[in-house]
Amino acid sequence: MTKKDDVTFNVDTSEVDRKVRELAEKLDAETVEKISYEGAEMVTAEVRRRAPRGPTGRLKESAVTRQLDGKFGSPGPAIAAMDFAVAPHAWLAEYYNPSRHGTQPYFRPAIDAMRSELKRHMERSFKRLVK
Repeated sequence: MTKKDDVTFNVDTSEVDRKVRELAEKLDAETVEKISYEGAEMVTAEVRRRAPRGPTGRLKESAVTRQLDGKFGSPGPAIAAMDFAVAPHAWLAEYYNPSRHGTQPYFRPAIDAMRSELKRHMERSFKRLVK
């Protein structure tokens, strides 16, 4: 039973529901992983550019992009990393190198330098999916 002063609203949410379902279909794990991998590759390229060139060049070669496994149907993250099997000394150049050159940070500065560009890449990529 309604009182004389009660107000009732009926809202049709079918359009919103349809859009949410449509977006969920576009944001499948494979698509999100692809966008994430592209971003991680951008960082990897900057790490390679900044890594000091030693006598073997293995430090630059050891910068890699890896796609990690997702859990429970969620997309797995992609990362830029150093492959210590290729260059076990990679951490020395970044954090501790008492040789004639001292430390030569390259990994953290690459991440810092790419932060804005990576954010723009992610925003553009996801906005394209929403349209």
